[in-house]
Amino acid sequence: RPPEAAAEPAPPSREDSEKAAEAQREADREAYDALSGLLAILRDESVVAYTRLSLPFAGAGTPEPRLGCTSEGLLLDLSKGAVQRLVTPWGTLPLRYALCFQGYQEPDTELAPRQAAYLTGIESVSLFLSLDERPAQHLLGVRKVSGPRFAVSSVLGAALPIGELVDVDAGECVARCERWERLARGPQPRTAPRLAAALPTKTTPVLNELLGRTEAVRAELLPLLKRQKAVASARIPPAEEDLIGAMRRANNDVEKAAWELRSMRRSEDSLVSQRQGHVTRAQVREALRATDYDIDAAGRLLDQRRQISRVADYILDQRGLESGIGWPTRQEVMGLLARTGNDEGAVLSSLLRERRATVEKMVEIIHTDSVDKLLAVENLFIYGLTVPPTASERAHVEALYGGEFDRSAARLDCFLRAVGALQRNLDELAPPDWRPSRAELEGLVRE
Repeated sequence: RPPEAAAEPAPPSREDSEKAAEAQREADREAYDALSGLLAILRDESVVAYTRLSLPFAGAGTPEPRLGCTSEGLLLDLSKGAVQRLVTPWGTLPLRYALCFQGYQEPDTELAPRQAAYLTGIESVSLFLSLDERPAQHLLGVRKVSGPRFAVSSVLGAALPIGELVDVDAGECVARCERWERLARGPQPRTAPRLAAALPTKTTPVLNELLGRTEAVRAELLPLLKRQKAVASARIPPAEEDLIGAMRRANNDVEKAAWELRSMRRSEDSLVSQRQGHVTRAQVREALRATDYDIDAAGRLLDQRRQISRVADYILDQRGLESGIGWPTRQEVMGLLARTGNDEGAVLSSLLRERRATVEKMVEIIHTDSVDKLLAVENLFIYGLTVPPTASERAHVEALYGGEFDRSAARLDCFLRAVGALQRNLDELAPPDWRPSRAELEGLVRE
């Protein structure tokens, strides 16, 4: 007997449809509020000065659903390319940001000079990698997902669901555009007061709260610091670098920064006098900066400079992703050796402990970049994949790369080419009523 046809599911009742629509509107409103807060944080002058990130649209922009959507929540896709993207449930917004580290992508500081309002260093570790390890939940939390993609887990203290990239057809694109227009026409979130309430003071740079340390120095406070009596009356005016360093150590407090400068000058004078002319003042200053003004460690660095330099050379030769210590600077390694009594093992353990998690994420990002290169437009037809690849196709290629092919791009490329060639041959020769699935074709190629 032929099997009985399965009964079609009953259509949802009117009440159920209304409840689902109301839940969708509530989820959209929460995501829209989070998007407003996220854009305010990313546009903050201190964040822009540090990250060189830019949003090439005004206000909340207009998401484009054909370029990608999330099932729920917000996603930062920081892949290589001309334009990165912020993916929302209603479509994609462009952004420009270079996720940089050695072996992946080098920073180009000429693209966007730092803002004059804040003095920051160059981003040595991506802000988003830092937030993944130590989220600032009251401001912004992110969670690294696949490759250089970060799901936004919270904005201004409000938790967000973490969704995934989804493909939408033409009809769904229209529906998502309508949902966005409904939000844009409705009441707008009061983001500025919420952002101000999340900061300790009105003048606290957002970047410092995100990082949990003082990285952004308020440039308008430097003239006030120079006019402090202890600074203005100094026999040797402090260098600009020392002024900025003191402001960082004092968390942008002018009076505390003046005290820090006096303390820094006393440490410098004390070491110079102890060495009785055997070292220059510049060498003393360099040693103090390397040891974060630990006078005992700085003295040890000056006394054992040759021995410490030899051990530092050995540690620096091991820099990279394979060792797990990343790329510490010479000054950082010399300072750690001076503070630990030139103990190579202690310094390597410290570097591994601090950096291993970040280094593992960097390795995964590099491997995902290999998948991106495989899924370049010119390869998709050869592999028999759609242009652009669907989220499921990409996930499948990533699974093959990280599993069966043990992260060998060359072997996976050969396999996908064979599957694509077989698929094209079957399209030409096989009868129209017989079309094996992609999984079946891959099985045939494996055999």
